[in-house]
Amino acid sequence: MSKDFRNQDQLKQLAKGIFHVGIQAVDPAACIQRELRLAGNVLQVGTKKFLLDRIHRIFLVGIGKGSCAMALAAENILGDLIHRGIAVTKYGHGLNLSS
Repeated sequence: MSKDFRNQDQLKQLAKGIFHVGIQAVDPAACIQRELRLAGNVLQVGTKKFLLDRIHRIFLVGIGKGSCAMALAAENILGDLIHRGIAVTKYGHGLNLSS
């Protein structure tokens, strides 16, 4: 009978692991961290690459409950490269942003 409980505990641990991986996959900040890269003079968004010497100003725009978390993650990556930005979100989901 203890074997059944051990298997049940293993299943619970597996289910928790799957749940946490799923949450991480849709976490707004984690999504930005996966898809937005800055390497020297090259900004990569997904598979698109942009040479920053051709970009004069970067504006950050976000709408939705995850937009503030995404904007904060983008600020952490881009820093002073962001000229201005706005993130519109549901009451209670706001964050303090620099840009």
